[in-house]
Amino acid sequence: MSTTSRKTSQSGNHQTSMRRIRQYVTMALLLGSVLVLILLGVFQKDFFLQIAAIVRENIWPAIIAVLTFFGFVAGGVIKNPPKSFARLLENGFLQVGAVELFLFISGLTAYAFFAAMRPEIVLILASGMNEPQLRVLMSRQEDSPEKADTVRVPDSIHNRKAGTYHFRIVERYYRPLELTVPVKAGEKKIVTLRDIWIPGSIIVNSDPSGAEILLNGFAVGQTPDTLTNLKRESYEVELKRRGFHEVTRMVNLSSDSVKNLGKIRLPKLYKIDFICASQQYEFTVRGVTYHGTQWGLKLPEGSYVIKFRRYDEPLDSTRVLINANRTITIP
Repeated sequence: MSTTSRKTSQSGNHQTSMRRIRQYVTMALLLGSVLVLILLGVFQKDFFLQIAAIVRENIWPAIIAVLTFFGFVAGGVIKNPPKSFARLLENGFLQVGAVELFLFISGLTAYAFFAAMRPEIVLILASGMNEPQLRVLMSRQEDSPEKADTVRVPDSIHNRKAGTYHFRIVERYYRPLELTVPVKAGEKKIVTLRDIWIPGSIIVNSDPSGAEILLNGFAVGQTPDTLTNLKRESYEVELKRRGFHEVTRMVNLSSDSVKNLGKIRLPKLYKIDFICASQQYEFTVRGVTYHGTQWGLKLPEGSYVIKFRRYDEPLDSTRVLINANRTITIP
């Protein structure tokens, strides 16, 4: 065999080998594309729904990719009509189309998996407060309003889909501030919520004015005054003024941010001397029991029922009006 014949034979064998390799690669790409979709559809929950959602969101790139594949196939069939499936696999247009289809399916699959990766949303408060936690309404813009739920902040939220999230503080005594944040798949998103606390205040006045104000036992000023920047809880407000009986009011700021106590009247104190005919007498005034003569008791003005008796006698009572310094004789 001449050298020329030998080279021609080797070249033919090489071309045949390359043709078969391209056939196998084309078949592998086509089967691989279909197999990937089938396996992922079987083992990945809602995979096809995810694919459909991605295609719907990127409809024009998907249409261009599909039309390109069918364009290559149609071009190859028109230019070189196949007489067998093997001949079809040898078509260069089909081979390019198979590569394009495989790349499209692979990219779509990778994108679907990436989109399925659950992000982590870390919710923190601008004030740095950890306890107690605040209630925040959290909703995903892509979901229906019924799927909104309440979470506690600070906290880390897992197993949520990517998307645009809306947050709104719904805790009492805090401003209902809102925040919208886009969250990508697989992302660790730190969301800082500005928790602006709404303080309470108490407006205190008295008649006469100039009374010392004690808040939970601590002196804070004189009437008239407005106590501000208070926590939203219960308080004991006590008013004291020399020559007048102290008055105490319980105030709860849990429902209102501002409480106006109005003008609180302070009863004037009067000096009352109780004279008993016998030291064996006992008498009770405002729940306090005394024995015998008592000098200089100070009582706020008003009407009183005084109960008295000798130890061996039945209980008796009398009503007196206190509106001046006076002496009361118990017979």
